[in-house]
Amino acid sequence: MNRAIGLTLLTLILSAGCPKNESGSGNGESAAAPGPDQAQPAIPLDLPDSDVVVTYPLPPDLDAREESHQRMVRSLAEINSRVPDENRYLGSQDARQLREKIAALPSDANARDRVQLYLQLGAADLRLGRERPAIQSLTAAYDLLNSDQQQAAGGKSATADAAFQLGVAYMRLAGDEQRRQGRKHDSQGIPIL
Repeated sequence: MNRAIGLTLLTLILSAGCPKNESGSGNGESAAAPGPDQAQPAIPLDLPDSDVVVTYPLPPDLDAREESHQRMVRSLAEINSRVPDENRYLGSQDARQLREKIAALPSDANARDRVQLYLQLGAADLRLGRERPAIQSLTAAYDLLNSDQQQAAGGKSATADAAFQLGVAYMRLAGDEQRRQGRKHDSQGIPIL
């Protein structure tokens, strides 16, 4: 009894969206030939152990949907190719330009300028998820600040800033390594997100 009610309900639900047959009834039976209001073909659904055959229409214009999907994929690929040069937050253009500036600095360059470039490069690498290069840049800035040129490079506040950013970089590196090792949050230590 319950199976018959279930099949009846399924038939009613599925046939509610089905096209009408030639006689105009919406009982779910497929029409012999599609009428003007039934442009799409219908797929029959045979229910096991039942004499009822329910049909439902195919989605309209599958080829147009596929072409639209391919256009979207091409557009996203084109946007993705522009990200490194055009996106301020996800792109790597800032880091590349800072590396070029550091490489172009003369050996007798101002310590303050060198420290600022290293700090900016460290921050740019951290933003991109490149912890190891960030640590290298921030360590270079920290070392410059702790050298004999400390007064010219920015003093104690710049040293504290470099130490803080270096600490953040090491914590992010540790968190990244934790995730790579597959550690769970309930394992030893504090999970670093």
